[in-house]
Amino acid sequence: MNPALSFLGLAKRAGKLVIGEESVKIEARANHAKLILTASDAGQTLNKRADNFAVMAKCSHTALPFTKSELGTLLGRGTPGIVAITDGGMAKAFSEKLVKGEII
Repeated sequence: MNPALSFLGLAKRAGKLVIGEESVKIEARANHAKLILTASDAGQTLNKRADNFAVMAKCSHTALPFTKSELGTLLGRGTPGIVAITDGGMAKAFSEKLVKGEII
């Protein structure tokens, strides 16, 4: 399994990952979202909303190289197009590894 998907699975098990647009919106409004991630096949509208959520939460939005289907299979939740990491340390670690190309 890809290390990035494993990391997201770990975040979910730790209770630090919210899944789906409505959940991400709630966490962004509460300033709990630390990193917002969208699937590679998420539509333009969802990506625009993700950008707005990121501005609201003062965090980053990154598009992942994984499809909704791949995220859904890992997370056990249909085909989510958007997720958010709510732990600052996990979000920072994921971002750093993503930038270095260590988890893709």
